[in-house]
Amino acid sequence: MVAALDVTEPENLGVINKLGEYKGIAFTAPEHVVITAEEAREFIETNELPNYTEEVDVIADGDTANIDYEGKKDGVAFDGGSATNYSLVIGSGTFIDGFESGLIGKKKGETVELNLTFPETYGNADLAGKAVVFTVKINSITRVKKLDDSVAKEIAEKFSLAASTVDEVIEQYRIELQRTNDLDEKQELYYNAVNAVLANTDATPSDEALDFTTNTYLKNYAAKCQNNYGISLGDLLSLYGETFESLKASFSIYSEETVRQRLILEAIAKAENLKVTDADIEAFAADYGYTVEGIKELMGETQLNQLVLEDLASQFIVDNATITYEKAE
Repeated sequence: MVAALDVTEPENLGVINKLGEYKGIAFTAPEHVVITAEEAREFIETNELPNYTEEVDVIADGDTANIDYEGKKDGVAFDGGSATNYSLVIGSGTFIDGFESGLIGKKKGETVELNLTFPETYGNADLAGKAVVFTVKINSITRVKKLDDSVAKEIAEKFSLAASTVDEVIEQYRIELQRTNDLDEKQELYYNAVNAVLANTDATPSDEALDFTTNTYLKNYAAKCQNNYGISLGDLLSLYGETFESLKASFSIYSEETVRQRLILEAIAKAENLKVTDADIEAFAADYGYTVEGIKELMGETQLNQLVLEDLASQFIVDNATITYEKAE
């Protein structure tokens, strides 16, 4: 059974017994990455373009063929060798050698016989190294469209992009990919900065702050399960034979670090008299791809101000640190 989760913001996060040095510290961070137009095009072709297909009459490498097939050994159908309405991406290597390549150049509506041999190392001993015949009927063939201005317009309309040509759509994607990349880099930079201070800090989180943080993790995880997979947290736990208590214990491991980080950032903000301005909120919203109004509606002003203040404290550490930037592997 999944317990009700109390996510009331705690009045007391805990205490800082000794705040570590936060000026002039040294740590490493990832080197800045610039997203190119070529990378943006590749992202579109990999993640979005497969949604734009057209029917064709002749199979080529990369097409998706809807097929019925039956495999026989010595004239007898073998287990697992038959299917109907199977969608096969030609060139994917899903089937044994010769199956997919044997369909290239064949037409919709054709029935093809493929004389093939299973590899000697095939997992089924009854078929390993054996000659078989597949009878394949080609029901339909679909092909991913090329990224041209016509498809670019469809993509732009789908995502309300201010673009109408391939180059303009690619640039819009490049800008968004750069934004998410920059946000990831900033979050890692801040994480490394705070942890460098954390290593020399003695902080004691309050029980209520630990419970709040753990319950927040659980609530967000439950929402993700429901929104992304259409399954409740309770049903997911049952599926994997887990208990709510064991899941809560796993999340609580991260809660202590999170609360100690918050204690440090609050202490630095107070010591340096850091204040949140409208410009800070606007920059924070832009980092996450929101308008100020949108992010306030999403988070509420109290949580938003807290997160922005923590960012300001993290940036203060960064501005006063010696940072070694390293290329990502």
